[in-house]
Amino acid sequence: MRYKTTKGAFLCNRRPPGALRLLEVAVSTSLAPPASGGTLPLGRRELVAAVWPGEGQSRVRLTGLLAELNDPQRQVATRPDGPLLVVAGPGAGKTRAIVARVAHLLLGRGVPADEIMAITFSRRAAGELEERLAALMGPASEPSLPAGEGDRPAQRRVGGVSHRPESRTAPAAGAPSAGSGAAVDDGRRVWAGTFHALGARLLRRGGAAHFGRPLTFTIYDQDDSERILRRVLASLGVPDNRAGRLAAVARQAISLAKRQALGDGAQLQEATIGEGAEAVPLRDVLSRYDAGLREGAAFDFDDLVGSATAALDLDPALRAWAQARARHLLVDEYQDTDPAQEALLRRLSPPAAPRRAAPGGPAAGEPVPGVPGDLCVVADPQQSIYAFRGGVPEQVHRFIDHWPGAGLVRLEQNYRSTKSLVAIARRLVAPSPGPRSSPAAGLPGADLAAGRFALRLWTENPPGVPARLWIAPHPDKEADAIARDIAARLAAGWSPEELAILVRTHAQARPIEAALLRAKVPYALFGGVRFFGREEIKDALAYLRLAILYEDAAAFWRVVNTPRRGLGPAALLTIARHAIAGAPGVASPSSASERGPVAASRRWAATESAPDGLYDLLAHLDELTGLARSGYGPAALLEAALDRTHYREYLRRAHPDDAPTRLDALAELLRLAGTYADSRQFLDDAVLSGEDDDPVARGRGRIRLSTVHAAKGLEFRAIYVPGCEQGLFPLGGAPGGARRPPLPHSAAAYPAPSPGGGEPSADPEERRVFYVAVTRAKELLTLSYCTFRRDERTQPSPFLAQIGRGLLRRARLGSDEPPPPRRRTASGRPGPDDASSNAEPSAGDGQAGE
Repeated sequence: MRYKTTKGAFLCNRRPPGALRLLEVAVSTSLAPPASGGTLPLGRRELVAAVWPGEGQSRVRLTGLLAELNDPQRQVATRPDGPLLVVAGPGAGKTRAIVARVAHLLLGRGVPADEIMAITFSRRAAGELEERLAALMGPASEPSLPAGEGDRPAQRRVGGVSHRPESRTAPAAGAPSAGSGAAVDDGRRVWAGTFHALGARLLRRGGAAHFGRPLTFTIYDQDDSERILRRVLASLGVPDNRAGRLAAVARQAISLAKRQALGDGAQLQEATIGEGAEAVPLRDVLSRYDAGLREGAAFDFDDLVGSATAALDLDPALRAWAQARARHLLVDEYQDTDPAQEALLRRLSPPAAPRRAAPGGPAAGEPVPGVPGDLCVVADPQQSIYAFRGGVPEQVHRFIDHWPGAGLVRLEQNYRSTKSLVAIARRLVAPSPGPRSSPAAGLPGADLAAGRFALRLWTENPPGVPARLWIAPHPDKEADAIARDIAARLAAGWSPEELAILVRTHAQARPIEAALLRAKVPYALFGGVRFFGREEIKDALAYLRLAILYEDAAAFWRVVNTPRRGLGPAALLTIARHAIAGAPGVASPSSASERGPVAASRRWAATESAPDGLYDLLAHLDELTGLARSGYGPAALLEAALDRTHYREYLRRAHPDDAPTRLDALAELLRLAGTYADSRQFLDDAVLSGEDDDPVARGRGRIRLSTVHAAKGLEFRAIYVPGCEQGLFPLGGAPGGARRPPLPHSAAAYPAPSPGGGEPSADPEERRVFYVAVTRAKELLTLSYCTFRRDERTQPSPFLAQIGRGLLRRARLGSDEPPPPRRRTASGRPGPDDASSNAEPSAGDGQAGE
């Protein structure tokens, strides 16, 4: 039975009506809701204790949390089981609503923690969710809370929720480790993580065996994948000088095909890599690439989701275990999911009515088995900015079709930004004139700002000041103005963490970095080379990977001659020939271990004709493998690898200019490894890490310089968005261009990554990226553009005109002051100083309080 109170709805779970009435009085008679993270007044605490005697402060915290929510947030937190779509605008408190829903499930309804799962878009978001839950649930010693170990060994549990500690100790005696192939998971905690982390979890629990991989399989990153693809393209007749460039193109095409779950469809059959006489069918590249993954006992990053979905179809026991763990499933950033991720959701939380999987899925035409669960997804189609990775914002509209009878809740109140900035956000999502498709049709032309999912953003925050517009003659002046303004605010007492510069492409960051250095402004760069992508870090991790799994072909080829040990191209070719020939007396290698380069190296070494360097390498690998089997942790294994191979001395010789920086990075790697007890878990976290997991860039006391994509989900007191020019923001082409097809028939639609790091995209996607950028700001937003870039005249971004003068105030470059009055010539036209005046956005009728 449900009892309604003046502050929200509470489910009665074998509680007498009198007790619920007492709780209603406790909540409704409070003078004010408690502050976030605070405790209830004494009178309310005593009343709640009378309702739930002996159940501690967690019940009190839950009551206070529900009282703090607005009505739509409270609906999310207390809604009964069933599919639920939450459309949440920026700064609308979606994380608070998700935390409240989990807390209500645990405490208000008594749901076991092992039946609750939260999927987030980034590891940072998962960590934030875990921290908030841990803070709400209180000490793990409270008797009413679940406790126990999960699938991550030696993690401290706080309130039944996994909590990342500063260090991890060894597992209890007799407990299996994740790296041993045994899945460690007694299921007494709420699990939060990304789709890819969940896929790895399912594959390591037994799903990998269905694809011929051991449970200690390796996860290949982009660099590992491109190494395989270079060899694949060469084997298909692509010249060496072209194979290197096309490897990145092929990786992008394969990644998108897997994310879109194309299987063996017609699009995949017709697509090619390269052009003209050098064009090769993508299906042939993919077939040989997947064979290389099998031989290396590996999955690539995109396989984690698709293969996990297929494993659930093939393994009823694994599917039953996963569905039990996802009985109450919450998904954040649903608008950025791709078809492969959506297919995994259908396996974890099947729709209530019997239905068949959607065409194109990993198991097209097969029934989706399982017991319907409780699925809550949170989305904002206006913040869908990952189309280049296969994200489909129209899936938000299709959610109602895939899960019939789903409820809909809108979170429209913005708690982050001023009225002026919220008005800008409303301008950017205003539907454009012209014909529209039905939003529910799920078509690419659907207007995401219209229909039943449209949000009317509003806020009770102060009006604030209009956004500033700066116009600079060229990028160096633009960067200097930003650096000076930031330096002045830091001198005035602003915290560095309150400011951020968001760029559309990596190339924009170069002059800005130089300007920040000149102004002595501390900064952290995100969106560039990740810590775990550095050369010396990947070398060290390759030795660790081989210590755990010697079939790891990509790791072997990376370090076979690093440091130099006299194994040149001729020696590598001989190893490859032994790998193809297999063992003596065997027609062909029958397993990955026989085909692998380590086994091939041993066969060559057995002939006593191999170079001395190969014997040294095999001796090092044997020693590392022995240490790993003896129970040595990742830090000890890494130190042994660096010591035995004299890798530090190699860095000093090979990179004399920046050797100290590289050695510092290795020291940081060892420190991080020391916080883990399990090497496989450490390697998984390294390859699954995002930009915000960079231990070098995430230090405190520095402003943030990053791409817009790397800043999604964050908020700052002041935001600077340079480069608001046509061709840069929006990136490439004129507005309104056609969107790139899901999979092309030639590599022309998959250009190699540009130096700027941007992705060509149509205007709708670019508008959403711009929307994400400006909605990160809480108080101050500064937009700027240059009249000349790369010695070419530019045009201002059309987004500036969409905002309009009513919400965007022109200011002198680098200040809050208005620009000087226009100086006109005798003809009455603007003088040279006013060359860019006509680029100011057109007037608008919106007001800050709109």
